[in-house]
Amino acid sequence: MAERHNRDLIPLFLSQASPLGPATLPRTKLTAWFTLFSTFTNPRVLHATQTLQDLYTSFLSYPDRSLQGLALSCLYTYKPPYLLPHADRLRGLLDDSRWRDELAQFDISSISGEERPVLVDAVVRLLFGFVRERRTRDRRGTVLAALGGCTDSELELLVTLMLQDVLPAALETTDVGVVPSVAHDVSLKQQIGFLHLLGDVLKQLGTRLTSNWDTLISATISLTAHAQGSLVSLRQDNKGPEEDMEVLPDEVEDADLQASPPKQLRTVRQLGIRRFADFFRISVPFNFEPYMKEAFRSLLSPRLASLPTENTQAPSGLLELFFVWSCDERYATFLVDYDNGVLPQIYGCLTAPSIKPAVISRILDIVDRAPDQYLIRPLSLSLRRHTGIYATQTFLPFATQADEACWRAR
Repeated sequence: MAERHNRDLIPLFLSQASPLGPATLPRTKLTAWFTLFSTFTNPRVLHATQTLQDLYTSFLSYPDRSLQGLALSCLYTYKPPYLLPHADRLRGLLDDSRWRDELAQFDISSISGEERPVLVDAVVRLLFGFVRERRTRDRRGTVLAALGGCTDSELELLVTLMLQDVLPAALETTDVGVVPSVAHDVSLKQQIGFLHLLGDVLKQLGTRLTSNWDTLISATISLTAHAQGSLVSLRQDNKGPEEDMEVLPDEVEDADLQASPPKQLRTVRQLGIRRFADFFRISVPFNFEPYMKEAFRSLLSPRLASLPTENTQAPSGLLELFFVWSCDERYATFLVDYDNGVLPQIYGCLTAPSIKPAVISRILDIVDRAPDQYLIRPLSLSLRRHTGIYATQTFLPFATQADEACWRAR
């Protein structure tokens, strides 16, 4: 009866559920609708059948395996020739007791012929929904490694799925170096989730995604700059904490999601700077220059004043970024090219009260690893010889000398 009256039912359903997701319907009602649609026998003659099919496809990547399974059942009513032969295996990827075995046997690189585009699309969507679930975060590495069997062009779908709900403007931007704005309706939880997932994706697939780095870098800068600007506004309105410091380790995700808005904003900023540094850690040719001016203006220069206070107990994300730059002669000049205050503030950390040895060691690593032509390594040896690693109060004159010498070399 429902199928016969589909011209009345389907417009009602679509008025409450977006074809692109996420749905505005409660999960229980959405489950009931999908359960109903999965029993239809001739879906190709339904009202708005293509819109329905697109909706089912979008829910393959939803972070809820029961809804993923129902969306898959709805798609099977169309009897897709390239998915039906793999129905049991695809369902196995959503089964807690079978997913690991199915994934081990599912060699994406071995899929060939006409079925590959449709089948790989479905697999990428299902696995993306899988890694977005909170309870599967410890399995992300295994799942993302399996996606290594995709071609570089097929992995573009993964980037699209990551950004479509968080920063769709980044997907539409074609000009290199342009940073899109963050929409007001994107929650801080979504931003934190994206930045955590981006860290795992870069670790497993970073070298395979270089054609999408412009999109991902612009998104990272955009989210981090938005968090920085929001924190500044909160302080000016006296609604934020007086001390605007970096907190929470990179690995703590559940705590991030339950924190207060100011704390979540600091987490977004912290994760954003760490993700920005992750791109520089991957040894592939890439031109970062178009992004550096905006990165310094909106992210890095505003943080320099607080660098000594943030780096007393452990190296901050910003200090780690400077360390990564110092390790590669392609990026070492960024320490002096865009802001005169970078090196003085790095050396200024050495005079901070109660500074820990780990921070001192990291700063000396920055000095040691920078190219010889900037006269940093000889100065490091002088610093170590004259002061010792724990005599932090005597570093100040050497810091001034190091800064002057670097600029003289430039």
